[in-house]
Amino acid sequence: MPQTRSEGFDNPGEWRCSWNIIRALAVRGDAGREETSLVSSSYTHKNIATVKDAAPDFGLGENQEARFATGDLDAESTGFSHHRVKPGKRQGFGHRHDDAEEVYFVVSGSGRMKLDDDILDLKERDVVRVDAGVTRAFEAGDDGLEVLAFGARHAEDKGEIIQDWWQD
Repeated sequence: MPQTRSEGFDNPGEWRCSWNIIRALAVRGDAGREETSLVSSSYTHKNIATVKDAAPDFGLGENQEARFATGDLDAESTGFSHHRVKPGKRQGFGHRHDDAEEVYFVVSGSGRMKLDDDILDLKERDVVRVDAGVTRAFEAGDDGLEVLAFGARHAEDKGEIIQDWWQD
C-alpha cells in the first residue's frame, strides 16, 4: 500500500502508512508546545534483551535466563518466551499447562528436553510441539541451549510448576 505524508509534522521526512498509524498528542515540556507523534496499533517491536529476565526472581539466575515477552509485546492471543539454559545446567523445575499447546524452537546450542517420561536430544533448529498436560523441562549441553517458546495464549492457564521434577 502506498505511504502518505502525515499532516501536522514539522519534518517532511516523517511518513506513515495511513492504515496502520494513529496520531497521538504529546506535550513537550521544555517548549510547552504540542507535537504530533506516531503510535502504532498494529504491531510491537522489541529487542528480547529489554524484556525482564525472570529467572533471578526465582533463584534460578545461575542456571538460566527466562524472558516472558507476551505482555511486553502487547500480545492478545499469542504467548511468547525466550529461554537460555547455561552450559551443563538444567532448568530448576518442570512445568505443564492445562490448556496451552506450545511449540519450542532451538535457536542455538544443544541439549535435552524431558517430556513426561521421554527424553529428546535437541540441536540447533529443532522444533518440538508439546500438547497441553505434558510436563516439560530443558537441560543444556556443553554449548548451552537457547529456545523460543510460543503458542496460543490462554490467560487463565499460567502453567503449573513442578519442583525437582527432573531427577536422574
